[in-house]
Amino acid sequence: MAVVCAIGLTLTACGSGSVDADGRNPDGSVTISMAGWTLSTRPEFQALADAYEKTHPNVHIDVKEYSADDYDKQLIADLSAGKAPDVFPMKNLKMYYTYASPGALADLSDVAAQYADNDNLAVAKDYVIDGKTYALPYRVDATVLYYNRTMLDAAGVDAPDGTWTWDDYLSVCRQLKRKLPTAGYKDAYPTYHHTSFQAIPQAIALAQQSKGTGIEGQNDLFFSGDYSYLKPMYKLFLDMQHEELTLSYNTVSASKTTYQSQFGTEKAALLPMGTWFMGPLADQQNSGEATQVIQDELNMAQSSSSPTRTSGTRSSTRSTTRSYTSRSRSRSPSGSRCS
Repeated sequence: MAVVCAIGLTLTACGSGSVDADGRNPDGSVTISMAGWTLSTRPEFQALADAYEKTHPNVHIDVKEYSADDYDKQLIADLSAGKAPDVFPMKNLKMYYTYASPGALADLSDVAAQYADNDNLAVAKDYVIDGKTYALPYRVDATVLYYNRTMLDAAGVDAPDGTWTWDDYLSVCRQLKRKLPTAGYKDAYPTYHHTSFQAIPQAIALAQQSKGTGIEGQNDLFFSGDYSYLKPMYKLFLDMQHEELTLSYNTVSASKTTYQSQFGTEKAALLPMGTWFMGPLADQQNSGEATQVIQDELNMAQSSSSPTRTSGTRSSTRSTTRSYTSRSRSRSPSGSRCS
């Protein structure tokens, strides 16, 4: 499950007033613009900017908000027009090639080489294109199963105990469909699958199957061109949609439903989602957007790398990675274009 965040350096330097060739303001300071999405529920972008400014007092970072739904479309348009922020996150690793191919990203190979022996950044080797690295990770997430203990207790259903198989998960959801309405949750679904975010079913499937061990084995499988390993996971998700155990793909896509709205307001008792959701959920709880009972009773079960489990003590072997890369600082009159 690979999700990349990228730092882009604009083709023209940012800052107030006149700036020199290196992008410095007249007073010697540097102003950098950074993109983010849905800043009200994604505090990490401003937090990163604030933390960097504390250790680099001569640098100021302006965070620019983009739409989460149309993020890539808007960012690519800005890249093509030469108006992109200096620092920008990539939501999906598949877009890494799109951004890098037209020369819009700066070569970070020298920086990556400094961390070649750092196990925390080992995934960076997967970002090499034609011998060059354009992205570096800053965070690694795991896929977990969130569950609302209050809803499960009210329905008389046991919480995950680390032994669930996918059959157990399906069985519990069927129980919840019958019992949640009588427990007072008339409009709630047993679970929520954010199927418009394809990383969830695809990453879980990949984490459970490989041609070898670890990331290398999963990469071998992913690049083999044989994607039959996706079928069982998609079949499960489709069967659960047909049984109305979760919202359908069409409904999620058409209404732009979010996992925050479903799980945070008790419209779903279970939620397979990445650990990145903890920050937005905590903000929702503090603001009152998420019900107080969630704040009191939020629980998680880590997703296992085992093909037969949805919860357990181990995190998925295919964890989510967010990383940074730099956009090319070309000074040519025409600038680089991103198709």
